[in-house]
Amino acid sequence: MDLRIQKTYRALNNAFTELLSQMPYEKISVAGLCDEAMIRRTTFYKHFRDKDDFFAFYIDSLRATILDLGPLPSSLSERNLAAERQEILHRLTSVLLSNVSLMDNIMQSSMFGTMSRVICDAVADALRERNGIDPSSDPESDTAAEFAAGGVVRLLLNWWKDGDPAGSEADFVEDAGNLLGQIMEA
Repeated sequence: MDLRIQKTYRALNNAFTELLSQMPYEKISVAGLCDEAMIRRTTFYKHFRDKDDFFAFYIDSLRATILDLGPLPSSLSERNLAAERQEILHRLTSVLLSNVSLMDNIMQSSMFGTMSRVICDAVADALRERNGIDPSSDPESDTAAEFAAGGVVRLLLNWWKDGDPAGSEADFVEDAGNLLGQIMEA
């Protein structure tokens, strides 16, 4: 990808993160986003139809961050699936805790459902990748990954709404890791 496009996307993502940390999604305008990112609106519209289109791009970028777990060990004997599930959960909580006010604003906005779905998809994809699940040849394991991801998102929402997420991160990771172990190893 062209370096200028990368810089534009990075500036927009950083500006959007900053704006979402200050206000709900509904109050952010394309003009305000472009001002914060120091780009022209014509540049924005070269890449995105509207704010919702950009939000989908933003969420995909966030999803990629959650899924960036590094390479799988070359040998199955070197793999520790429980530790890999814990890493998925730590990555997820790290992304969320580094953006607390942003997450609070999203959870109170009309984009809450979209964000929940993206997190659920990211967890399910990470589980599929780490467990070597091919949905076309192993639909039962694929269903288990989807079910487990949904359970993690539900636990995540309860954990976040309980108050001090940073103070109880280890509890969430342990509870969610146990849930994943029970479902994925059943």
